[in-house]
Amino acid sequence: MKEQESGDFTILGSGSIVQQFANLGLIDEYHLVVVPVILGAGKSLFKDIKEMSLKLLGARGFKNGIVLIKYISAESI
Repeated sequence: MKEQESGDFTILGSGSIVQQFANLGLIDEYHLVVVPVILGAGKSLFKDIKEMSLKLLGARGFKNGIVLIKYISAESI
């Protein structure tokens, strides 16, 4: 996909696709939305992803408590 320069796209709500793309080195940026609700259980977004380094690009807090955090893969730098 990177070689074809097919443009940017977003993956929403699919941890298994994120895991597969991350392990293939196909994700340049991660935009994570943190919603301040404690559930106690759930699916891990990064459960089966090989270890990688990320660099913080920025964070933005909203009045409702939600935080948007942006990271770039250190391998993309």
